[in-house]
Amino acid sequence: MKQLFITFLFIILTGCFSTPEYQYNVAPQKDDFRDHIAINNFEKGGRIEVKIDNSDWGSPYNIANRAALSHCKYYGKTHYKFDDDTYYEGRRTYNFSCFDDEVALDIEIQKPKIKQKKNNIQREQLRLIGSGTGFFINSKGFLVSNNHVGGVCKKVKAIYNSNEYDANIVANDIINDLVLAKVELNDNAFLRLSNGGKFGEDIKVYGFPLSDTLSSSLKVTKGIISSLSGPQNNFSLIQIDAAIQPGNSGGPILNSKGNLVGVAVGAINSPIIKGDTITIPQNINFGIKSEILDNFLKANNVKFESSNEKINGLDKLALSSTIKLNCYNTLREARKYQKEGLVRNIIE
Repeated sequence: MKQLFITFLFIILTGCFSTPEYQYNVAPQKDDFRDHIAINNFEKGGRIEVKIDNSDWGSPYNIANRAALSHCKYYGKTHYKFDDDTYYEGRRTYNFSCFDDEVALDIEIQKPKIKQKKNNIQREQLRLIGSGTGFFINSKGFLVSNNHVGGVCKKVKAIYNSNEYDANIVANDIINDLVLAKVELNDNAFLRLSNGGKFGEDIKVYGFPLSDTLSSSLKVTKGIISSLSGPQNNFSLIQIDAAIQPGNSGGPILNSKGNLVGVAVGAINSPIIKGDTITIPQNINFGIKSEILDNFLKANNVKFESSNEKINGLDKLALSSTIKLNCYNTLREARKYQKEGLVRNIIE
């Protein structure tokens, strides 16, 4: 009798002080273990193995759901989620995590807000939104480009002789798409204005088209002045057939004597539909006349030189006078300017 009592007491104490492997707020029945087994139990979650058989408990997924909920409730947690599941030798294993209402709220609501805040910061940071071309107009560091290249930037960087300079905007003309800027340079090479281009005259266009795709070196294309007016009889423009691409904007158009006849400004690159006919424009590009630039510079009291004399070493002069301009602004501002038609292409 005494020995039986000691054995009974040992069983009770062993049951009281050992850590149960299966911990649920509702104690499982003995036969439950053939259908689901929770191992590696801990407060934040666990792993459930479910036998794939014709269990009365239902599908393995339903069994795992009940077991996970029971386990998490045991630790005072109100929510659970499955992290992953695997199948091996007739058993499907589910790894799950437990969390309470506050953590659930953080997962479902706070994280998207944090992501949105990060996106807002990115949209407000200064970044490179585009690049174009400019050229020096005198030896004191004054340069000219298009307004849609430099006039829409919070910061402009000029790349000249492999060095980077801050270009400070002095004036801009939104109507004629011109901008005047200055870098801290003296005795730099510069271009001279002609008295105006002539119909059929040979010209060269210099610039940095598609510099990120092609190369960072100066490019040149050849053509003629096809017309002394632009679209809708705009007499502030000349039409040229020399090829230009994004990045050429603001570059110099020089005649055969090496004097400036225009500033590259754009191209017609979309199909023209008239009646039942669709025409794809070819070699139709435009430049701002040197006479318009002349008035712009005089209005802003900037000294420059005019000449109709032939200059020796035309390409060499263009190479030392033409510069690449990088435009920096926020993505928000860039998209706004693009909608307003002040910016053609932006780097997203």
